[in-house]
Amino acid sequence: MAAAGTAGIIRRAFKASRILGMLVLALLLCVSAAAEEDSRFLVSEDGRFRVTLPEGWTDAKGTLDPDGKADEAFFIEAADEEGISYLVFNEEDLDGETLKTFDDYFTALAMGVSGNPAFSDVRLSGAEDRILSGSGMLCRMITFSASYQPEDGSTPVGVACRIYAVQGGGGTCYQFEAWTKAANALEASPLIDGIVDSFTVLK
Repeated sequence: MAAAGTAGIIRRAFKASRILGMLVLALLLCVSAAAEEDSRFLVSEDGRFRVTLPEGWTDAKGTLDPDGKADEAFFIEAADEEGISYLVFNEEDLDGETLKTFDDYFTALAMGVSGNPAFSDVRLSGAEDRILSGSGMLCRMITFSASYQPEDGSTPVGVACRIYAVQGGGGTCYQFEAWTKAANALEASPLIDGIVDSFTVLK
């Protein structure tokens, strides 16, 4: 299980957005993920979670950064084969104190990711609720566009981000974060939504 509590979730959210720097670099270089046969269904290494990938998407485990930080932080990592769009997934627990409800969790997650100081000109959408067809769970999504400043001081990059919080049982919540080039948002958004919609807890 992941670290609980507001601080833990925000730390993880900031870690996710730091990892975004590596993803943006890959995006700028158009690093392609290697396609594999029968990769439409992507199952986490521990066998607990599954998503369905659209055509042109593949498992990105082991490809997002050379130090393995993304592999340590997330159960599922996926990318399109062109290296333009990315998605990561993780699990969190409510702490029963500062994070008592799903609403608390969603707010902390959204603030943690969108509030990273590397982002400027952040434009948040309103939250949207939906029921996932793969699991029947409640999912709350928020989107934002931003200018991302790479750590090396190079030219800022326009990105479009989608944050999803999924309400599990017993105080467990799940999170998806996805990024793409701002110019690719209209094309990538329904594909990313479809991956999240297919989310299933296997055990």
